[in-house]
Amino acid sequence: MKWRFTFIVAVSVCLIINVLNAVPVMAQKVINARDFGAKGDGLTDDAIAINKAWDKAIKANLPLFIPAGTYIVSSNIIVPALQANSEVVLMGEGKNTILKRKDGSVNANLSIVIFNINNASGNVNITIKDIAFDDNADKQMKPLHPYDLEHAATIRFGGKNEDFVYNSFKVQNVYFYNPIADHIWVNNLGKQFLADNVTATGRTRTRSDIDFSMMPQQIRITNSRMNNLESEPVQQVKKKFACSFIVQNVTLSQKLDLSGIYNVEPVTVDIQNVTVKGETFLGNLVGTFTDCELRGIGRMVRNNLEFRNCKIVLPLKENSDTVMPIQIDYNMERDPAPIYKKNSFINCSFIIDSRKPEIRGTMIESFSAQKTLDVMTVFDGCVFDNRADCNIENYRNGKYVIRNCQLGVNPNSPKACVSMPPSAKYRSSTDVSGNKILRGGYKNF
Repeated sequence: MKWRFTFIVAVSVCLIINVLNAVPVMAQKVINARDFGAKGDGLTDDAIAINKAWDKAIKANLPLFIPAGTYIVSSNIIVPALQANSEVVLMGEGKNTILKRKDGSVNANLSIVIFNINNASGNVNITIKDIAFDDNADKQMKPLHPYDLEHAATIRFGGKNEDFVYNSFKVQNVYFYNPIADHIWVNNLGKQFLADNVTATGRTRTRSDIDFSMMPQQIRITNSRMNNLESEPVQQVKKKFACSFIVQNVTLSQKLDLSGIYNVEPVTVDIQNVTVKGETFLGNLVGTFTDCELRGIGRMVRNNLEFRNCKIVLPLKENSDTVMPIQIDYNMERDPAPIYKKNSFINCSFIIDSRKPEIRGTMIESFSAQKTLDVMTVFDGCVFDNRADCNIENYRNGKYVIRNCQLGVNPNSPKACVSMPPSAKYRSSTDVSGNKILRGGYKNF
């Protein structure tokens, strides 16, 4: 009998644990927007009702839950003033909970959700999860200038503070549709921004899906499919701190634009398994790109980066048969103690995005105002498209190391695979070894 009693007790405990873990959202302690008059019928303007629910949720320090439905909003949903150490949660039922802008309601300062946090608010934790946002751009006025509505972000997180005001800002399982401006605009200092499983589609206007004007200490974006990702930390602040930017398993259909702040602590990047199908801009960065596919890098300004096992796609210039080159610019004269001294490409392939048999122009160009050999660019084990006029041209950019690479140019090229135009003002050198030359050679060594 004793073993039967023990078995029954064990089974009962397991059942209780499973039931507790499976408690639905409606049974958890939350503030339900429907209790404050929100309809979610796709017709009623629910902005006032949701604002009332927010106010109650913040005061009670409870999550705001918005059940499945389409909630029309014609004005800002503003999160009330937050107390120190607040836990702010906005949650829905995934794709079935949609916050949608009302037709014709947008203006330059209208966002769907606004977080305004000031220095006195203390460190807070914010989570937005399992919800969708529809900016309804097709039914709004079209701006005369692409940047006329740039502050009409879907989620605006601002304040321009000189100190950290949030511990974490998490965005999980969130969907964005038909945007007007940025989907998420971060203009506030914090410790950590996390985005996982973010889906953003239908971008026909300028701006980005996630845009940082002020950088937190750590940014981590994973497992997402978006249009644009941008950091443009234009807000200069007194606090100086290092920032790490981690992006993993992300596909961007339009643009990756990562920039650090000139002449302050560097932004350290760890970019893994990222695909960029449009264009790429990189500036003032230190770190690594691994197993990525990057298109249209264009100009790289003041970086110290290593690209490993990456596919780098070079488009043609518009209405032309000339390749759009990657321009590596160290620009050292602006910084008396430069840290941006080396860029390396290890086991990378450089491919021109064209089916034409011959392409004009140079694939890699480098520039610098450096008068010594302090800067270095390394290509090791790389494969270059052999249809351009030139693979690498070193204009005045310190030392180049090119080893174990496959190089080649088109049959009618007036240049060589690797060229070093002479300069009396700037010192350059190139070290070549173990390369396979399909066609062409070296020039001015």
